Amino acid sequence: MNLTVNDLVQKLLDEHNGGKKFFDAFDESVRDKHYIDKLMMLYKKTYPDPNTLIVGSGKFGTILKLLLEDEDVAVVPGNLRQCGTVDFDFSLSGMSVVFIDDSFYMGGTRNRVKEGVERCGGKFLGAVVIYDGAKEKDENVHGLYRYYDNHGCE
Repeated sequence: MNLTVNDLVQKLLDEHNGGKKFFDAFDESVRDKHYIDKLMMLYKKTYPDPNTLIVGSGKFGTILKLLLEDEDVAVVPGNLRQCGTVDFDFSLSGMSVVFIDDSFYMGGTRNRVKEGVERCGGKFLGAVVIYDGAKEKDENVHGLYRYYDNHGCE
């Protein structure tokens, strides 16, 4: 039985009390069609244009590409948070792009994707994530679960 995103987060917080172990368990748990279907419902509600390119990163991006056969999905390397650049081997001129990921915290990966999209001539629209753990709400990040809406500032 699949848990709601809220219940999954609470279960994993109870088990791991946050930190790297929590995020590793969370990332593994949401690489599942159930959670990706929920994420795609939010994506289509937020960005209804069917001509938008989806960009995912790392293992989660690879799962997106495999599960979303009817969507245009580009996958970039994972672990872009600290450094690294994103380059596309095709032109994004005139294309709208949305970054879809499992979690968002400080925005490092999203920022690298945004820079790459803009450098390649595309228009970066925003991000859609399952878990938004950023302290400050970013109006261009749309999440199924926002930590600070549920737990306040800690």
